[in-house]
Amino acid sequence: MKSEMVDKTILKGSIKKNEKACKNLYEQSIPYVYSTVKRYIWDEESIMDVVQDIYINVFRNLEQFDSSRGDFKSWIRKIAINQSLMQIRNNEKSASVITLGSNERIEPFDEMHVDDLSREEIDNILSEMPKGYKTIFLLIVIDNFSHEEVSEMLNISKETSRSQLSRAKKWLQKYFVSDNNIKVDGIF
Repeated sequence: MKSEMVDKTILKGSIKKNEKACKNLYEQSIPYVYSTVKRYIWDEESIMDVVQDIYINVFRNLEQFDSSRGDFKSWIRKIAINQSLMQIRNNEKSASVITLGSNERIEPFDEMHVDDLSREEIDNILSEMPKGYKTIFLLIVIDNFSHEEVSEMLNISKETSRSQLSRAKKWLQKYFVSDNNIKVDGIF
């Protein structure tokens, strides 16, 4: 794949509202946008709603994109994540933080190496993670936001962000390890 997500001429044409350029921009960026949203939203209908909202936002605000401040991929990624988080907040406010008393049963894998997992297997594992944990884990570990940024994005304290990340890591460790005396190296 090219280092640039969208060709500069297509981007310029899209800013000028050229219909063909806009169509090409959509076609070139949709796989990335879809996979970004799918990390946060698991229901296919909701994913498609969020993706539609993202592109409405993108095409309304494309003239505000400034390549001197970053590349298009980073710009559209931020829009995709923000729109996904908005969907989560609007539909699942009560699920954004998991309480300490959660009694969920976690089924571990039989002798599986984390490094050997495919992207699809990782997505399936994350789909089983409690939503509050998953959102924090994705924002910090996958999308490299700081606890301060996450606290602002989700309107939670930095301490809540840290504790949710810690719980997410413990959840993953329990998921992968049948004997709690074994520690999985890497993300823990």
